[in-house]
Amino acid sequence: MLKRLENLKVASNTSPLIYLSKIGRLRLLHDLFGAISIPSVVANKILRGKDLPDGFASAMDVEGAIGTGWIKVEEPDKDEHDLAEIYSRDPGIHPGEAAVLARGRRFDLLLLDDLCARAFAKALRFSMVTPSSELV
Repeated sequence: MLKRLENLKVASNTSPLIYLSKIGRLRLLHDLFGAISIPSVVANKILRGKDLPDGFASAMDVEGAIGTGWIKVEEPDKDEHDLAEIYSRDPGIHPGEAAVLARGRRFDLLLLDDLCARAFAKALRFSMVTPSSELV
């Protein structure tokens, strides 16, 4: 079963990575999927946590995963950037969520925890999972 999951193209928002890191389970994503992708806006938000006492450990975990290459930081293309701008006009959608949703068609599975983002993804007919409740 893990082999099949490793063939999935997976993208994540910020909160699944932070939540899994806080409980010491970030590596679970690597074990399940091999590699995942995050938009640069998500990476930047997490890495800013290095300056915060409660975000430092998660930022270091994610930075380490980026350094080893199993979390891949990708820039959106122009169409995805424009679409993310539109999606982020919704008051319930944060910039990182908007970036993941705008790139959703490129991926087999989206990792989202926020209720509004999940509803948005469902409306767009994207496959998604809520790591904090479904993977752990």
